[in-house]
Amino acid sequence: MVHQSDQVLVTEWMDGIPLADVIADGTPEQRDRAGQLLARFLFSGPARTGLLHADPHPGNFRLLPPVDAPGAADAPHEVDGPEASADPDGSGGTDGSEEGGAVGAAGDWRLGVLDFGTVDRLPGGLPGTIGESLRMTLEGDAAGVYGRLRDEGFVKESIDLEPDEVLDYLLPIIEPAQVEEFTFSRGWLRDQAARIADPRSPAHQLGRQLNLPPSYLLIHRVTLSTIGVLCQLGAAVRLRDELEAWLPGFVAEDEESEEAGEAKEAGAGSESEEPEPEPVPGATRRRSPPEGVEAALDRSDVEAGAALAEVEEPAVLHGGEPGQRGRTALGGGAAAGADHGSGGRFFGGCVSSSTT
Repeated sequence: MVHQSDQVLVTEWMDGIPLADVIADGTPEQRDRAGQLLARFLFSGPARTGLLHADPHPGNFRLLPPVDAPGAADAPHEVDGPEASADPDGSGGTDGSEEGGAVGAAGDWRLGVLDFGTVDRLPGGLPGTIGESLRMTLEGDAAGVYGRLRDEGFVKESIDLEPDEVLDYLLPIIEPAQVEEFTFSRGWLRDQAARIADPRSPAHQLGRQLNLPPSYLLIHRVTLSTIGVLCQLGAAVRLRDELEAWLPGFVAEDEESEEAGEAKEAGAGSESEEPEPEPVPGATRRRSPPEGVEAALDRSDVEAGAALAEVEEPAVLHGGEPGQRGRTALGGGAAAGADHGSGGRFFGGCVSSSTT
């Protein structure tokens, strides 16, 4: 958005390949690149801007050409991050091929983000409880994760659960964070939905006793919706890399301090190519695992997520008044947000602006 007033709204046009087209006809490289950047946007946005984009459906994302491709200079503002122009396959940049109108290696493509009409304001980034709970779950610390969830209100004081049963409930949900690279699929999401929605299953019975604190509502729904899009893409994503880089609490404090010291020593005497953007005051950039918010999965949310993965372009209700829409471009490892809009209300897994 370039300018807004009471009666005039001026925006830039964003070209690129709609994510719905990538879902329908994209190459494996396009799908994987879009999925990696989408996961990065989910976790890095709150850490870098203090805002969570709360309308993550395919219509709000575009794959943009590399910065040195024809027409790329006309794209909206790109926010570079620590992994800008990443070339994970070592191909060394553009390869002269043309895919979907964008010239260059898939690893050079960027993610364009539209519509900031609904955001969640997180001045300190994502809550550290999410990362801490995920880390404890991956470590098999049943008592530890149960204690954190109880402290945060995911388990009410009037409810007593077996910590080991809570751990068994969470582990399948956070499977994408247990491996170096995870391929999201509609089948995987259907399995999760069936496990939690089946009234005969222990997971269903336990899930009904969990609580979702209001402050985690948008985080929970946005995470589920994003996972639904990743499953539509069928993307192979290094999710753990993004969690380790951006989610507070995922890496233990002592491990984080040790890594920071090693990085400082390694960087002594060397020139940095480009300074990293300053994070939001109070936000921390750390390492971490998928969200303890997942502990609050209930039947309706999981079924909505599974339904989202079954369609190429989910029907999402959204709206807003002039001045509430913004956009940015995500390249290589960055995210940005615009402080537009207010809270939203939800219909299943879809977001509707509360300002219409």
